[in-house]
Amino acid sequence: QSPTQSPKLGLHSRSSSLSEIRHNVKYDYQLLYVTRKYAILTAISILTTWILIIFSVPMASVLGIGSIDSIINGWCIVLFDVKYNQIYLKLCGCIAKSEWNEMVTNNHRNINR
Repeated sequence: QSPTQSPKLGLHSRSSSLSEIRHNVKYDYQLLYVTRKYAILTAISILTTWILIIFSVPMASVLGIGSIDSIINGWCIVLFDVKYNQIYLKLCGCIAKSEWNEMVTNNHRNINR
């Protein structure tokens, strides 16, 4: 008998285990996407703050640059929310989308073998 027809496993166990694997992989990639999204937005907030601090010293215009930094940080906080995901993809898509599409494509190739 083949392993898929053994009395212990039955006919449906292999297909159910594959569906469970696909289900788990889907959630793994969703978790990876959210983690990457939060890391990108946090890095943007931190980097823009440092860049604006560096540029504010020679220009001596701390008030104007501070408000620009607050706006950027506020947008990053707003973009953490899922309902603004389309705006996030438009603003940060070049960073997030290319790696995400590559991972999903490679994952589908490996699962369907």
